[in-house]
Amino acid sequence: MDLQKIELFSSLNSSEISQVNSIARRIHLTRGEAVFNEGDYEKNIYIVETGQVEIFKRTPLSGEQSISVMKNGDYFGEMAFFEKAATRSASARTLQTTSLIVIEGPDFEKLIHNYPSISLKLLATLSQRLRDTTRQVVTGSGPVITGQKKECQLITVASAKDGYGKTTFATSLCRILSLELNKKVLFLDLDLYFGGGTHLLGVHSPRSIVDITNKFRADEQKFNLLGESIRLSENLFTIPAPRSFLEAEQIHATDIIKLLKEAKKYYDYVVTDTGSIFDENLYTVLDTSDFVFFIINFASLSTITDNVRFFHGISKLSYPRERLILLGNNIGSDFSTSKTSRVFPYPVIGGLPKIADFEPQFGKPAYDVNPTSPYCEVLRLLVRNVLKEVNLKKPQTKGGIFSMLFGERDPEQVINLQLSQLHPPDGSSFSPIINPRDVRSQVKYVRYNLLFGYIEEAKSNLLSFMEYSQTSAPLCELLGEIFLIEEKLSEALEAFQKAVSLDDQQHVAMGYLSFLSGSKESFDRAISAVEAKIAANPNHLDLINDYGKILMINEHYEEAAIQFKKALKSNPNYLEAKINLAISLSKIGKSEDAIEMLIGVENKNPRLFFTLGEIFYQSGRLYLAYKAYNKASILYPAYPGLRPRLFELAGYLRKLDTVIDLHEKFVNTSPKFPDLHTKLANFYHLAGKSELAITQFKKALAINPNYKEAKIKLESLQKDSIWRLAKQHLEDATDVNAATRALKAVVNFISGDEKVHFPAEAVLHIKNVGSSKTIQKAINAAQLESGTAELDLSPLGLLASQDILLFQIAEAKTGNIIRFAPHYLEKEEILTGRCVVDLDFDLNQETDGLVEHLTKYFLVRLESKKHSALIATNGSTGYKAMLRNETNGLETTGYINPENDAQINFVLNASGKSSMAAVNPGDRLNIKIVDAKKDVAFATDFTIAKADVLNFCKTVVAQENGKTKEAS
Repeated sequence: MDLQKIELFSSLNSSEISQVNSIARRIHLTRGEAVFNEGDYEKNIYIVETGQVEIFKRTPLSGEQSISVMKNGDYFGEMAFFEKAATRSASARTLQTTSLIVIEGPDFEKLIHNYPSISLKLLATLSQRLRDTTRQVVTGSGPVITGQKKECQLITVASAKDGYGKTTFATSLCRILSLELNKKVLFLDLDLYFGGGTHLLGVHSPRSIVDITNKFRADEQKFNLLGESIRLSENLFTIPAPRSFLEAEQIHATDIIKLLKEAKKYYDYVVTDTGSIFDENLYTVLDTSDFVFFIINFASLSTITDNVRFFHGISKLSYPRERLILLGNNIGSDFSTSKTSRVFPYPVIGGLPKIADFEPQFGKPAYDVNPTSPYCEVLRLLVRNVLKEVNLKKPQTKGGIFSMLFGERDPEQVINLQLSQLHPPDGSSFSPIINPRDVRSQVKYVRYNLLFGYIEEAKSNLLSFMEYSQTSAPLCELLGEIFLIEEKLSEALEAFQKAVSLDDQQHVAMGYLSFLSGSKESFDRAISAVEAKIAANPNHLDLINDYGKILMINEHYEEAAIQFKKALKSNPNYLEAKINLAISLSKIGKSEDAIEMLIGVENKNPRLFFTLGEIFYQSGRLYLAYKAYNKASILYPAYPGLRPRLFELAGYLRKLDTVIDLHEKFVNTSPKFPDLHTKLANFYHLAGKSELAITQFKKALAINPNYKEAKIKLESLQKDSIWRLAKQHLEDATDVNAATRALKAVVNFISGDEKVHFPAEAVLHIKNVGSSKTIQKAINAAQLESGTAELDLSPLGLLASQDILLFQIAEAKTGNIIRFAPHYLEKEEILTGRCVVDLDFDLNQETDGLVEHLTKYFLVRLESKKHSALIATNGSTGYKAMLRNETNGLETTGYINPENDAQINFVLNASGKSSMAAVNPGDRLNIKIVDAKKDVAFATDFTIAKADVLNFCKTVVAQENGKTKEAS
């Protein structure tokens, strides 16, 4: 294709066109393939070389809405060139086998950067196009593109099986168009294996479609279809079928497209008789047709079944509805278009009467046998009303077959009434329809997913159901509920409004409308509707639950609770009523009752845990809220609103830990102040450490038995059964006391009977590698004598399993290190609150290799708020962080730093590997963050330096551009 003939590039000179050609490529798509979808982020420009592309939008409430159809020479996608950050605002798909010229967005951006003149010229062209469009919209001037009659009409005749009368129809149609209207007509026989039309028209020629196609392939420039086709009369031409079925395999869809394109230059009509085999040839002809006459046989139940299956298959191929003309053949006195249309996804336009005493013979179409027969008269009606050939003489339609077909009504009015059904209002769906009264099973399935909190699955299933039943009020109401959960209020309002417009007794939708609009009238109508239904079905628990739901969403919580309790009295296991009752109770100050009820549910689910989290959150129990949200996240990370809640509370708990660290220091330095113990107890309780809180309250009362605040809070805490019950159900066994602030360490620095000389003044240093917090304690004479010391490690703050502690003894005056050992905290040590460290390695400072040899544990910290958020909210079932030492094969899984929610920690542990260090200088380490499908969200690698080994840790900082840098 010459790009200079395309409007978009018409202002470019030959040199600039060459530059555009250098980055263009050609793609071939079959019918129905997507070019791009709404929401895609891609910037390509497309030009239609052959075929057709439909631009459309789809909404769940309005279905598909066609915006435009792009044909040969049209271009689309160009606005992405100017809207760099925007996604596709509509979808595009092929309507037939199509060739597109594609100019990739990145290549085009580079081109216009190098050649600014191209950019300026394209901008001018597009601006002019926009001005022309605006002028036509405002003034109504300019050429009218839609609705123009084509110079050549492509007519296809098809049927579910051979023998249904399609060839009789096609050949007689050709005779009427060519003889009575003097139209130049080409009969294309694409019944490639049998060639019934070639036989019926009496064609005996040495040339067939195979010969004509081969000649076209040989020299397209010199080929003349008018001269090559077989002339049967002054205005009727034909391209015969192959002489044998073996030749049929030589004809391909691309050949047919070229023949039809060539035929449009010479003929007024091309009438194609097809075979009944679904292949690419048939798809191509159907794609390119202006009208397709489908002949249906109503002779028996089996033939009707064949036709129904055939047309429901056709309906899935997205052909424009207005092209498809369904006609009954050999109909009898019991024929009715209204009855027959019920079984097909498209209306039946009319019927063709049986031709008396007609047997297909060589050279004798039905028209030639009797041009004034009722069959031909009905054909003339169709030509006048479907093809709009009003110059054709109107047939006599009184009495006889016309009375049988149309009664006393005007046949043309009946046909046009049926044709009008092919042009329904914008936004209607033409897919096979599920009757709105038959959607109960679909509603039940979607409600089941909603009840358990699987929102994405519920929405996906609902949208697929709505493709087949957009007039179902229950489905629209459910869509509104999902939109409300997603906090899409305007979409929810639209969905509820549509539900009520489809069924003015849709009580739940009316209840939601009253909530969103504040309309008391909608609320009263909803209550009246549901009360009337309950009066008719007093034992219908779903209606009672709906009654409570309407009251609840409109903030009548006490009345709502009464209805939910009524439903639960009849069925104590009614889960939706339990969840709704819990929400209502929490709103009227009965959160403890609500929590106890939800915790008592055996089969917990994401929605239940999220609801529990919301109740804890609203009642100020933020630690328990976090645990409940985390449970929901483990089951279903995609629950709407869950991730922000988790992120907010994770940050809150991290800050709370910092405050606890500070107050622990205050208590350690001033242990005689009861108010400090009380404040620390309060913070412990907020952080979910209620056992530690009780201990601190008791210490405060031991110092001052009359301390009223500590006494009241201790009694309240000891009587609070909710936190014990909640922790029991919300904390896994692996979570309980997985971290502690009350760890004791027993340090042994002399083993057996060895005699070791220590300096008079020695100092014991302990450092938490992860937090960099340190303790420094002088070793007294008694400890030197016994060779052991016991220390309180609480000044190190929160300690958790996998933390690395460095223990060393140094000479106080010189700082020389005498003994040294790293210690890896095990979960059992955290649970027992005690660890034992043997510090009996005599370190020679001159031998660096000894330090490296001791590196059995190594900490890597990845600093990235973005990636930490992924792990924090999805770590159990979604995203995971992995670290691997490529040199020695050691691997470990990352976890969030308990004291820094923007940091992921990895600890390599080589304690079980003899003669192997966790890392050595020069080792290459790799970090990957992957989702549940093992797709990589982030990856980086780095080298371990000698300084890293000596420090037992390394910090890596993730950058916004996906790269990393190493922190010093």
